[in-house]
Amino acid sequence: MALIQCPYCGKQISDKAQVCPKCGHYVSYGSQTPVQPNSKNNSKTIIAIIAVLLVVLIALIAGGLLYYNHVKKQRAQEDDERLHQEQLLKQKSDEEAAKLEAAQRERARQDSIAAAQAREDSIKVAHNNTIDLYIAKMREFARTDEGEGGEYFLYDITGNGVPELWMESTYGYGGMYVYTYSGGNLKLIYTGSGGHASYHRGKGYVVENMAHMGYQKILKLTYHHGKMKEKVLFESEEEMDEYREPSEPYFSSNSLSNESPVRNMFK
Repeated sequence: MALIQCPYCGKQISDKAQVCPKCGHYVSYGSQTPVQPNSKNNSKTIIAIIAVLLVVLIALIAGGLLYYNHVKKQRAQEDDERLHQEQLLKQKSDEEAAKLEAAQRERARQDSIAAAQAREDSIKVAHNNTIDLYIAKMREFARTDEGEGGEYFLYDITGNGVPELWMESTYGYGGMYVYTYSGGNLKLIYTGSGGHASYHRGKGYVVENMAHMGYQKILKLTYHHGKMKEKVLFESEEEMDEYREPSEPYFSSNSLSNESPVRNMFK
């Protein structure tokens, strides 16, 4: 018995074999010319191969889908984590910004309180200085011949919240002296007719009514740009039998020895 080669799988088989025991294909008896394989078996083989290929393809597709879904899920998780971290950072940043803003507001409040206290202290010092200077000026004026028996009243004609000291002399023809507190000192801002004049309170102004021996002159006194201004409201050109009276009320004057109105003018 001789050996021949299977034309299908290449294995060595007996030359008398009709079917290759290795691959199952039919071979011709005693010849190397292959016998036409059975078409039924070929169809089964092809179907098996196709089935295997389909299984492999399905497995590849399924594997691809699984991998895609895995990657997609992983990326989604990474996106969620990144978004979460961004939200945490934003929340932390917002909290820090809120704390900073609260601290700034509190500092501004404290600064405002300190500034208000400083202003209040400064005003108190200025008020006390004003009182001391007014009283010193009144006492000084009272010791002079001109100030003997003199009177005064307080009125804020400058509009700065600090009443001016209006001192009136009754000596001789008299005179009115108006002092204001400025820069820690007293400043003389007006000299009027005094003894032959009456003074009347207006809203933001003072009326000086000077009348003597048939002559009358009425002035409106105002304060602008650091200076007293006079406006003539009436002036007689000849001797008068009866004087005019301003419509504004009289100021109530105090004796120079009465210091209470000055001491209480800021209360």
